[in-house]
Amino acid sequence: MALKQSMKKLIKLSMVIIGMMAVNGCTDKKKTDSVTQIEAIEKKTITKDLEMDVKVADQLVAEYLMFAEKYPKAKETPDYIFKAAEITNGKQQYTDALTLFERVYTKYPKYRRAPESMFLCGFINETGKKDLVKAGEYYKKFIDTYPENPLRKDAEASLKNLNKSPEELIREFEKMNKETEPAS
Repeated sequence: MALKQSMKKLIKLSMVIIGMMAVNGCTDKKKTDSVTQIEAIEKKTITKDLEMDVKVADQLVAEYLMFAEKYPKAKETPDYIFKAAEITNGKQQYTDALTLFERVYTKYPKYRRAPESMFLCGFINETGKKDLVKAGEYYKKFIDTYPENPLRKDAEASLKNLNKSPEELIREFEKMNKETEPAS
């Protein structure tokens, strides 16, 4: 009797495992199909004139974000979110770009482009949104979070020059050039 109950439990467990494998197989197939579709759209994004087709770019961003929602743990996901952020930034949709770049470095801190995402939040605030206070906050956060990153010098320079007028920057640049010119 105990052997019969053990066999029934083993059969049920086997059926559950087989069911899970079938679901995972379907999920993997759907994920692969999504990646293939994204790759096809990526190829259509740049026109023959080397310009971005805005309608296709919008479709691509939507596909990237749908993939990210369906497969948040997939290896492609942080890259797709980063690419979506780049496209929205290129279209001067700064608020959306900031949201996506923030999503990259907060949800995927080990992703190779997470530091760059944080830096770009400062850059977008500085140059796109003209919010120098926010830009400064991002640059400081970047320097504190990624002190060894190659972009640190850029963040420090941006932070140093945030409140300077273009005229001040030109004068400093000219002074620097004079100091480095060889004496005649």
